[in-house]
Amino acid sequence: MAYEPNRISRRMVLAGLAVGGVGAIIGCRPDERGSSTSVLQPNLDATLRIGVSRDLANGVEDPYFTHTSLMVHEPLIRLGDGLEPIPWLAERWQVSEDGLRWTFALRRGVTFSDGQPFNSAAVIRIIERNIQITPRTSPYTVMDARVAYGPIAALRPIDDFTFEIVHERPYPLLEATMSNFFSAMFSPNSFAPNGDFVGIPATTGPFILRQWERGQFAILERNDTYWGQRPRVRRIEVRVLPDPSTRVSALRAGEVDALVELGAILPVEADQLRTNPDIVVGADPISITQYLFFNCSQPPFNERRLRQAVTMAVDREEITRVIVRGYGEPGKSLLSVFSTRWFSPKGTPRYDPAEAVRLARAVLGDRRVAAVLPYADGSGQARPYKEIAAVLQTIVRPLGIDIRLQQLEAAALADVTNRGEWNLRFGQLGWANGDPDFILGNFLYSRGAANTTSKGGYRNEEADQLVEAGRQERDFQRRYAIYERLQEIAAEEAPVFALYHEKSAYAHHRRIRNLRQRLNFQPTFDTVEKL
Repeated sequence: MAYEPNRISRRMVLAGLAVGGVGAIIGCRPDERGSSTSVLQPNLDATLRIGVSRDLANGVEDPYFTHTSLMVHEPLIRLGDGLEPIPWLAERWQVSEDGLRWTFALRRGVTFSDGQPFNSAAVIRIIERNIQITPRTSPYTVMDARVAYGPIAALRPIDDFTFEIVHERPYPLLEATMSNFFSAMFSPNSFAPNGDFVGIPATTGPFILRQWERGQFAILERNDTYWGQRPRVRRIEVRVLPDPSTRVSALRAGEVDALVELGAILPVEADQLRTNPDIVVGADPISITQYLFFNCSQPPFNERRLRQAVTMAVDREEITRVIVRGYGEPGKSLLSVFSTRWFSPKGTPRYDPAEAVRLARAVLGDRRVAAVLPYADGSGQARPYKEIAAVLQTIVRPLGIDIRLQQLEAAALADVTNRGEWNLRFGQLGWANGDPDFILGNFLYSRGAANTTSKGGYRNEEADQLVEAGRQERDFQRRYAIYERLQEIAAEEAPVFALYHEKSAYAHHRRIRNLRQRLNFQPTFDTVEKL
C-alpha cells in the first residue's frame, strides 16, 4: 500500500481540539491592509489608548523597569530592521587592531528627563551598575553583564563624549551583545546603592513614564526635550487587559484605540475583526521563533534517526497556514528567516513524510515507543501549543511514536523541564541582541542553557568547536561561515527545529495612522498619529 502523508486538515483540527475559537480556523493569510489615507491632519495633542496583553512596566527591582516597547529608555546600540547593530545613543565606535579596546563616541545634545546630562560619566556609571546587579532577571530578559559586555578589564572615559571598554581577551560579539536592552541608559540619579531604581527612572527616550500601576496601566507623555524626532501624540495610556476577549471588546466599544504589542490580539480574533469596516488589522514580523525540542539524553530521541523522522514528518507550511492562521512564516533555520544578516536556507529541514516512516521503521521495526510532551496553554500570547500538540500526536503515530500530552501550569512546566521529565517540548526564543550565538550557542552548544538547565542533553564535538570559534572570530565572512555550518548541523542532527517564525497581529481604529510592529517587538509609538 502506498504511504499517504498526514496532512493537517480542518477536520483533523476540529476532531483533535475541543478549544474555544478553534472551530473558526479557515487557514487564511493575514491581510496587510494599510491605515486610512485620509487627508485629515493629526491631532498633536491627542491621547492614544492602547490595549496590551502583558505588563510592560515592572517596578524598581527590574533591571530595566520597563520593556523597550514603551520607548522610555534607549540603548547605546539599537537593532535595525534586519536585527543588525545600528548607532543610537552611541553615534559610532571602533575596535583596536588587537581586538581588546572598543572606543565609543556618544551622541551630543542628549539630556535625561531629570535634566542630567548624557555623557561618558553617566554611561560608565550605568555599566558599573549593571555589573553590580548581575545576574538579575526580568520578565523581559536577563541582565547579565558578563554576556552583555564580555570580559571587561577596564572602563575608561576619554572625554565627556568618548569612552572605551577594554577587554581581557578579544570579544567580537560586543556590538550585538550590548544592543537593545543591554545598553539601556538611565540617569545615574535613578539608582539606589544596591542598584534598584529609586522610583520611576529618568531616561532619554521619546516618551516619559509619568505614572504606572503594576498589572493595570502605564501613562506615557511626550518628551518635549527629546533629541530626535518627537512623537506625534502627546499622551499614551497603555492598559493591561490580560483576557483576549476583553481586549477585543474594548477595541470594538472604542474604549481603546488599538491592540498592539506581543500577543495583544489572537489570530482567530484578528480574522474576525477584519469584517469590521472601522478597524484596520495587520501583522508584522517579530524576532520570536517557536521551536520543538527533543530530549537527546534519553530514549527514544537519543537516536538521531528518530529525531530526523519526526522533523521530516511535520509539515510546517500546514501548521503555519491552518493552526497559526498565517500569522507567521513556516519554520526554516533555527535563526529567524526575518533576519537576512545571518539566516541561511541550508539550515532548513526537509519535509518528507515517506522518508520519515522509512527512518522510523529502520530504528523501531514493528515496535512502538512512548514520548511525553508537556506544554502550557500559551493562548494568552497567541501561541496555540494545545492545537499544535494534538496535531503532532496524530502526525507521528504512523512512525511508531505515541505522544502523551501533559497540559501544565507554567510553574509546573518549568519544573518538569528542568528535571528532564520530557521527551518533546515546545520552546520560544526572541532574538534579543541579533547575534547568532544568542540562539545557536544556547541550542547547539553542550554547555548551552537548552542542554543543561532545560536538560536537552545534545552534545556534538563539531558544534562545540564551532560555537567556541564563533565567539572569538572577528571577520564577518568567517563568522558567517561558522554560523551557516551550525545551522546545517541543526538540520542534520535535529536536536531542535523551528515550527514557525512569528508575525505579531495588531488592530486599530481607522482614525489611527502609522501604527506598526517592529521586528524587535517595539510598536511604532514614536510615529503613530491620531486623526
